[in-house]
Amino acid sequence: MLRFLVICAFLSMAQSLTPSSFLSANDKIRLKGLFETALQDPSSVSHAVLGLKILGETIPADLCSILQANIDKADVNGESIFAATSAAKALDSCALKPNAQASQVLKLDSSVLELYQGVLSQLNLGQKVAGAAVVKSLTDALKKDDSIASLGMAFNLAANLGKTEGSAIFDRIEDAVVQADEINGKNLQFEGGLTVSSSVVSGAYALAKTVGKAPPISKMQSVKFANYFLSRKNVQQVKGAWSLLSALQTLSSNDFHVPVALTLASQPSVSDSSPKVKVQITDVMGGDLGPMTVQIDSAMRQSDGAVVMSKSKMNPSDAPTFYEIDLMAVKPGKGFYELTLTSTPSKANAKLTGNEGALLLVKVLGTVSLENVEIGVADTDQSTGPKMTSVSHPEKVKKTLTADHHHKVIIKFSVKDKASGEKVKVHQAFIKLGDLEDDSEIIYVAEPDSSNNYKFDLDVSAKAKEFGSKSGKYSVSLIVGDAVVSNPINWNLADISLKFPGDAVSGALPLNKPKPEIRHLFKEPEVRPPQLVSTAFTGLCLVPIAIMIVGWMKLGVDLSNFPLTPMSIGFHLGLASIFGLYLQFWLHLNMFTTIKYLIMVGIVTFLCGNSLLVKIAEKRKNA
Repeated sequence: MLRFLVICAFLSMAQSLTPSSFLSANDKIRLKGLFETALQDPSSVSHAVLGLKILGETIPADLCSILQANIDKADVNGESIFAATSAAKALDSCALKPNAQASQVLKLDSSVLELYQGVLSQLNLGQKVAGAAVVKSLTDALKKDDSIASLGMAFNLAANLGKTEGSAIFDRIEDAVVQADEINGKNLQFEGGLTVSSSVVSGAYALAKTVGKAPPISKMQSVKFANYFLSRKNVQQVKGAWSLLSALQTLSSNDFHVPVALTLASQPSVSDSSPKVKVQITDVMGGDLGPMTVQIDSAMRQSDGAVVMSKSKMNPSDAPTFYEIDLMAVKPGKGFYELTLTSTPSKANAKLTGNEGALLLVKVLGTVSLENVEIGVADTDQSTGPKMTSVSHPEKVKKTLTADHHHKVIIKFSVKDKASGEKVKVHQAFIKLGDLEDDSEIIYVAEPDSSNNYKFDLDVSAKAKEFGSKSGKYSVSLIVGDAVVSNPINWNLADISLKFPGDAVSGALPLNKPKPEIRHLFKEPEVRPPQLVSTAFTGLCLVPIAIMIVGWMKLGVDLSNFPLTPMSIGFHLGLASIFGLYLQFWLHLNMFTTIKYLIMVGIVTFLCGNSLLVKIAEKRKNA
């Protein structure tokens, strides 16, 4: 157990040092199609050209006019100029005419972005720049803004100025690397995503090459950066796709760290019919790293930690970068295996990283057989012994078995591994009983005992409800399967006639058939009183209003203080409308219609009433 835990700890640590994949041929074809489509879009043509250049694809020669038009626009900005000039430089034969905007970049208060785009645009156009002045302006700009995005642009700019100028910025690489965010112990990225991460990594390695010093990035960190970029290889944006290729090209061609992608090239499962494990060893761009000596350090079964292969060399395949080995030659037994591999270049290469302790998961498939299969019927009270019938796969019991509510059906069997002859457990072991009349079926799970012998009991009386108490003839099938079994079994071993206590309910539906639709019934409304009673009570409710009106008529109404303004008239009309709306609601309107009209009338009434009250208050104050 201690050895098993130590190996697991080593493998989990080694796995984080290996690139998870590489840029395959299909990935490159997809990216090529993305770039070719973007060539028709003036806003994306620059990044499309740069992406096709990295892929080594042919670029149409008539794009120079589009790039020139992009920088001749009246509202052109520094980013457009930089993108166009970078693409023109990649085209080789395209010479853009410089404009005024491309020359007005060196200012005392220039930002990192302005310096990055402006200076590189001048260099792309073949113009000379004052390196010392640029570095001084860049240093001052970084004091104001040293965000991770600004540092990435600074590295790329300094890498194009020369060794002396670049040395002034080189020490900032370490400041940037420590800001990387680690994800799941396998990926490293910078805040800002793919574009910013690509800028920092590509700029750091480019600046290190210019200065002639190794960047403060460890081999482990370079692999984790590679894992992040490879996780984003399905990017759909043109600029993001170019950033991805730029970073992967840097990690596969720099002078310091080259992550090695050791990936499984064959099917993830091996068997007697397909016994070989094939791996592919490339850089992250899918490039050939030359002849390798590939060794399987260990092949460990996950279930028990057993090592079935150790320090075994893989043979070169017919195609370059591929290596293979016959894993079934050691008769590993079915299960999941963790292969730990190390690839050593025939010609020493200190730049390679991630080529030791690569972890691959392989599934070894085995074949199984059903042994000691018996089926029979026994009394539930155990007054007599069960009458068991032996049957061999794939045969079927010739006689139809019979069982009623006094019996139970018993099935016994064991599953053996053909390679070792040992009894084994499987993930799926089911007993299926199917009605031969209407194709309905019920499936039960067969459980193994401590000796890996499977047994299934079906008490006919206790399970009558599950069958809908439907007596009849059923087929009995044994289903056996497993993730590591190459020959799953679905075997109809017998037919049985079941007789349940009582007849099935007339018109009862099988369990797997739709039930009748349930319709909800609302409560019946209460009986209304006679119309005479309702009218009488309505009259009683109106009596107070009638008394008020009569009183007004006798006492007289003083309207001398009533302000004849639009607001006062609007308020009283609105108030009357609200009462009228309540009346309509009581007579025939529903609640939702009433609320809709009430909102409209209420807003007008509120505004008019508020204005009326303000005027009354002012009149009293001035009185």
